[in-house]
Amino acid sequence: MRETKNQKAWKEIDKHLNLIEKIEEQGIYKISSTEIKDISNREPRLMAKFDHSENRPEIFKENDISILPVARKDYVLLKFNSYCEVKYSDKNRMIDSSIIDDYETIDLKSITSEDNAIVISDISKMLSEFLDDEIKFTARGKFGTDDFKFKVKTFDRDREITVSKTGAELDAGFEGDQFYIVEAKIGKVNDFNIRQLYYPYRHWMSRINKNVIPVFFSYSDGVFSFWKFEFVEYDNFNSIVLLSRANFLFQEEIQPIPDEILDIKDFLPIDPASIPFPQADDFEKVINIMELVKSDVNSKEDFADYFSFDPRQADYYYNAAKYLELVTKEKGIVCLTELGEELVKLPRSKRHEGLIRQIFKHKVFYDSFNALKSGDESIEAITEIMRKNSVLNGGTESTLRRRASTILSWCRWIEEKIEESKRV
Repeated sequence: MRETKNQKAWKEIDKHLNLIEKIEEQGIYKISSTEIKDISNREPRLMAKFDHSENRPEIFKENDISILPVARKDYVLLKFNSYCEVKYSDKNRMIDSSIIDDYETIDLKSITSEDNAIVISDISKMLSEFLDDEIKFTARGKFGTDDFKFKVKTFDRDREITVSKTGAELDAGFEGDQFYIVEAKIGKVNDFNIRQLYYPYRHWMSRINKNVIPVFFSYSDGVFSFWKFEFVEYDNFNSIVLLSRANFLFQEEIQPIPDEILDIKDFLPIDPASIPFPQADDFEKVINIMELVKSDVNSKEDFADYFSFDPRQADYYYNAAKYLELVTKEKGIVCLTELGEELVKLPRSKRHEGLIRQIFKHKVFYDSFNALKSGDESIEAITEIMRKNSVLNGGTESTLRRRASTILSWCRWIEEKIEESKRV
């Protein structure tokens, strides 16, 4: 896989400083922003921003390393897990969208920033309902921390970290009976960096008398998802525990997907040479690509930055959207096709219906979905269907299996969305 600039830069730093060896020997290693910049020629902020565990450079992943800012110009690296896994609720609470009808500046079909999503979650009252508290939006933005200490759970023992006036940021703060600090993300995620809640938590705990409650929030494809947490031990970074979670949808977004969607008779001709066969397991992000292009995020480089992808991953998801004829490229700029323009404006279930129809125009997906329905969801069964449909020219067994994984993921997404549309 092609290396990102960050991956190459951290390799270079390790080469100059014997970074991994020193962390092994000392358990913790402090590095300055000056050292990072002098060796890598990259901005330290970008070199240390890994919002999700998958965003870390390979050298970090291979050695279980995380990085924390501890001063204005200092970071520490050590072996510990700085990420909290999130699992989405399988139930959706419905919200009446009429509550926001009077707001002309709000477009529910164009939510592509954390700020948009936070504002809508506030004025629609879904955040108040989730927290069971009458809240007001009172704080946000960058701040400098005070001096404080905390423990982290490394792979051999607890270690103490000292922070002295480093920079941090709060996406949103809401005050009611308690004070809620919110970290928000666009797109479906698997985990988040605990630091993004812990540093604001310690900052506000030292300033107010009300209890401070950490909240994580994500928006993707019409769904507003919330998790409420607690730090069981005030001074223990890894003591975060989940208290509750919920998904919210606007009622108007859900309509039954008709059964006739499975009655397909005409399929697109097979042309494996024209567009790469999809290798993009997370179909939600294919939808996100379409939404981003609608909001003028229109290059593969922009997609990589937005999702914290490496360039190759961004290419996979762009090609998946192109395979479904949702996007194209004109004069080097990614833009929506006529179909993409039509689908992105539709309510959630109608958009899903259109996407499913478009996926099923490719017989390999239609046949694979029917195999899944009949109970055969093995990779072996999918690769055999791929061979029968001649979707790859001279693909190796490992290539077939990787593409089969994408087919299986998309078929499961289709199954999930059909079932969701019936639970109205």
